[in-house]
Amino acid sequence: MLSGTLYCAHCGMKLNATSYVDHYTTKDGVRHETPRHFRYICAGKAMKRSECDGQSAYVADKVDCQVIDFLRECFSRIKLTAREVALESRFKAQMTDVKRKIKELEKDSESQKSKLRDLTEEIADALIGNSKFTPDILSMAIEKCKQKIVDNNAEIQELHQRLENQEEELTRIDYYYSQFKSWADEFDKATLERKRMIADELLSEVSVGKGYEVSILMNATYQQFISA
Repeated sequence: MLSGTLYCAHCGMKLNATSYVDHYTTKDGVRHETPRHFRYICAGKAMKRSECDGQSAYVADKVDCQVIDFLRECFSRIKLTAREVALESRFKAQMTDVKRKIKELEKDSESQKSKLRDLTEEIADALIGNSKFTPDILSMAIEKCKQKIVDNNAEIQELHQRLENQEEELTRIDYYYSQFKSWADEFDKATLERKRMIADELLSEVSVGKGYEVSILMNATYQQFISA
């Protein structure tokens, strides 16, 4: 059972993995047991903890098969993605994103500085009663602007550090690619427990709805390597 990331699509509550064994007695008086059945239970529906209009239980195999098919498709795609292509593409994309973020923060800081100047000038008017704001309110707004500028500068510095440490960034991307690739190579022969661990790492969330309609959200760290 690939539990751990499963949620009810109708109420958002986590699906709990359970199992049970049915018993029956034949005409000769012998009591028998059926093979163990595995299922996922929606506590919201079964325990009436939420207004859930979905199913209370889902046969585990029907859900797991869809998840495994999805994972195998992902593994097929990563196997076809050359390391050099994946790393170069992701590295350029991430560096571009870092530069964009820096510009956004710098622009916001300039806006905060302009706002800070206006608020500081407004203080003088407030002290003589010519402002619609009280000095206390203006002081709070000024401190908020100052803190935002400080926070922006700290994040900008951190992002610049990432740009300077490009080799370290590339190494980090390479690690995730290699991890993804190794899981692709071992998945089919892995134990159930190992499959569960891989699924939990690769998938952020799996939502199950009526009729076993499954929606799967992949962890963005690994999704980046197989995105079109």
